[in-house]
Amino acid sequence: MQIPDENKRKKIMEAASALFATRPFHKVLLTDVAAEAGVGKGTLYIYFKDKDDLYRSVVRAGFRDVIERIRQQLKEREEMPETQLRNAIGEVVRYAYGNPDIFRLLREAHAKADDTAHCASVRQELATMFEEIIRVGVAKGVFHDPHPELSARFIPGFVRSAFIYGDNNYDTATLESHIMRFVLAGLQAPVLDK
Repeated sequence: MQIPDENKRKKIMEAASALFATRPFHKVLLTDVAAEAGVGKGTLYIYFKDKDDLYRSVVRAGFRDVIERIRQQLKEREEMPETQLRNAIGEVVRYAYGNPDIFRLLREAHAKADDTAHCASVRQELATMFEEIIRVGVAKGVFHDPHPELSARFIPGFVRSAFIYGDNNYDTATLESHIMRFVLAGLQAPVLDK
């Protein structure tokens, strides 16, 4: 039995990420991933159960990278909540544009219990970051939102919906701007609660 090697796992993930970013899920073969990573196909099974498991791992790693970039921006910059929100939305949109097939997994995750757990933690982490930005904006009087936890769940949904139901002919700047317009309209206009 071969002992797992973190460097090999990383090479496999990088190869898979490159292939999934340039091909639809169904056209990426494990033999292609193995060849790209410079390992035997059997080696993939030491690290991943199957292609779906590998894809989920790539998705989680990608979203964790996006989350980490957003987190770093929030730590490093003392920007207004509106700018923080715009930057965070931009990170998600740019990741989505670079990995368009990722939303196939997110959409289908509801159908499989094991996928739901994998995607739910990433979604929750992203929503928590958006919620924190909104709460800071509310505290500073920049935003008005009686339910930041609910609004935070909608924001990634805007991006996901644009890719699932849209024609994907818009550039990232247009999509970022349009999503931001919707979000700001909801956060800046006081609404009478019933």
